[in-house]
Amino acid sequence: MRRTALVVLSVFLWTLPLAAQPTTFEGTEGNFQLVKDEAVVLQENLEFLADFSGLAALPNGGFVVTTTGGRSGGSEAAAVIVYDADGRQERMLGRYGQGPHEYERPRFVATQGERILIGDQAQRKVSAFARDGTPLNEWTGLPFHNGFTATADALAFHQVGTTDEELVSLYDTDTERVTCRAGTRTPADQILMRVQYPVGLTIYEGEVLYAAPSRTVVHRLQPSSCEERTLPFDVPDFSVEETEGYPPNSMEGLEYAWLNSRIAGIHPMNGYLVIEAALGLEGDRLLLVFDEDFEHVDTIRYGLDNEAPISRHVDLTDGQRLGFVTQEEANGEVHRIVNWWRLRPVE
Repeated sequence: MRRTALVVLSVFLWTLPLAAQPTTFEGTEGNFQLVKDEAVVLQENLEFLADFSGLAALPNGGFVVTTTGGRSGGSEAAAVIVYDADGRQERMLGRYGQGPHEYERPRFVATQGERILIGDQAQRKVSAFARDGTPLNEWTGLPFHNGFTATADALAFHQVGTTDEELVSLYDTDTERVTCRAGTRTPADQILMRVQYPVGLTIYEGEVLYAAPSRTVVHRLQPSSCEERTLPFDVPDFSVEETEGYPPNSMEGLEYAWLNSRIAGIHPMNGYLVIEAALGLEGDRLLLVFDEDFEHVDTIRYGLDNEAPISRHVDLTDGQRLGFVTQEEANGEVHRIVNWWRLRPVE
């Protein structure tokens, strides 16, 4: 309790007054609330954090951050940094390069317990590290992807591709081969994935769950058999217009992507499943809560103009809380802040 108070106090020094920000969002059905928990400032290596690309929570607190360089100094400034639960740097993992457990574009990160998995998009490989920095396994020649997650013995990739190609592939880490391919992308998916990825990919009760950004359907993929179930659901005010005449790589297509609705994420939370939807660039964000039988039990709606410390989408989850990353500038430095929110049943 004391640590939490100190962390929140440190954030208060360079953020908006907390009293001016909502700390609770009510569900439309009255069954759940989204409640502010704590805020953690990521300290040290601020030049890397200004350009971070991947973020994951560690099971006993702490974070892993990846950056591909960019504004912080080009590709050779790529880095993977481990922070503790208070936002202090523990260590950096690996280094820039083309050798074993080196990386050029470490865009994505996932965890398997205390194991940290780094996805290098440039070299199409995933490198595993222990939290203390010890190099473990490494898998190369993987599908070109825009994000991944991991089961105990497989990697699930959200693939890069073109219209009519697969959305997801499963890679067995023992046999080192792709065992399943699933999903089909539409022109709308291609365009919507320009503004956010990975889109709806997680592990839930031993299955791989994924969603296409333009469709209100969750797919449950069984890794051992590649069998799949589809679970449709409704999203209030969800609207995706026809994409004919908007090539995915055009400026018109990019404008379309920002203006239209999209499914933005799937997050297991305390035995519930939370599906995140965005209703356009300036529109509200919705968190749809489903129980273990995939019955809809509540919807939490929040906007971007209410001064709440919430970013465009959920950046990470630790299975108990949702994390939204914001940034604040103080003394000429940009600080990244992880704002934890807890999903709480209403008694």
